[in-house]
Formats: sequence, structure tokens, C-alpha cells
Amino acid sequence: MKSSRYLRGKISCNGRHPWPPTKGTFGLSFTIICLLLMSGCDRYSVKPICSSVIGQENLGAFSYGPRGTATDTTTGTIWYRCPGGSYYLRDTCSGDELKLTWDGAVAYAEELSEISGVKWRLATLPEVRSIISPSCVGPAVNPNVFPSLKATNLWTLSQSSRHGDSFRCTLYTYNGAHSCKQLKKFKNPFLLVQTSDSLL
Repeated sequence: MKSSRYLRGKISCNGRHPWPPTKGTFGLSFTIICLLLMSGCDRYSVKPICSSVIGQENLGAFSYGPRGTATDTTTGTIWYRCPGGSYYLRDTCSGDELKLTWDGAVAYAEELSEISGVKWRLATLPEVRSIISPSCVGPAVNPNVFPSLKATNLWTLSQSSRHGDSFRCTLYTYNGAHSCKQLKKFKNPFLLVQTSDSLL
């Protein structure tokens, strides 16, 4: 028959620890807690600012295109490098970005398409998430590709089926967090992409 000293450190048949717990039990619990805390540390670690860690020649998966565009070679998406309302000139964005309601942003893209002869639209949530860098923040994008993008909530073309038509999805460019509960009447900046059949 096993001694009671041995049984104190084991789990009984009914799934409960015998009482009182031993020093070994406390030590094991402490170790498990420490491991759990350490495994979650990366989630809350301080990340560097993207502009300070991404080299000036580093385009990531992008290649520059004509007239202020950049193509994501992974997805094939063609982006306008400046937020709606501003324009690309001499390696930077000039003019003031527009902050519009969601309907206003959609109307802006439609009007720009008519004027330019190229189909533009708001980027979808998955598209905007695809340009977010998980290793840096402030905003979490490549500053060589999007030179004037600020830490802000961007409109996307997407909406959630769980919310009514009064809401649309936005993405916070500082760290890539998103929400699909943004009222359409709020005013936010936005990014534009070309459709696959871009010529009108």
C-alpha cells in the first residue's frame, strides 16, 4: 500500500487534489502560471515604429506603378499610394486627405473613375488588412509605399452581416485593429484600389 505522503502529490480518482497541497504542488502551479504569462507577453510587447525599422529601399511585396500607384505582387491589387483627396507628386502625397462619410467616399471613387477613365473603388477590409505589417506600428504599413498615411480609422468597402446597413467596417492603421460597427455617417479617410477591369 502506498504511503499517504506519496498520495498527497497526486490527483485522486474523483479528480480532486488531496488536501493539504504540498510544496511540490505549489511549485508546479507557479511554473504553469509563469509559462502562461510568458506565452502571452508577445501580444502586449512594445512594437517599433514602422518608419524607423523599414529601410528606405524596402518595398516589401510591392512594386511601383505609374501615376502614383503601387501593385501588391502577392495579391495583384493596384493601390493608389495616397489617401483619397490627396495626390502623389515628387515621392510624396500633396494636398489634404478627405474625411468623408462612407457614402461620400463611395461617391468620390465613382466620380474619380468617371474623370480619370480608370475604375477606382474603396479597398475592402481584407485588402487593407493585407498591407498591415504585424511587426511594427504607427501606422503599421510600409512608409515607402504609403508615404503620408497616418494612424487613423480608414473606411473600407466591407460590411458585416451581423450589423445593419447603417454600419461599415473600418481599420485602424496604427496597429491593424478593425471594427465593423462604424456608423456610415461618421467621416473618415480612405484608400482606393483599381478594379480588375480597371479601364472604363
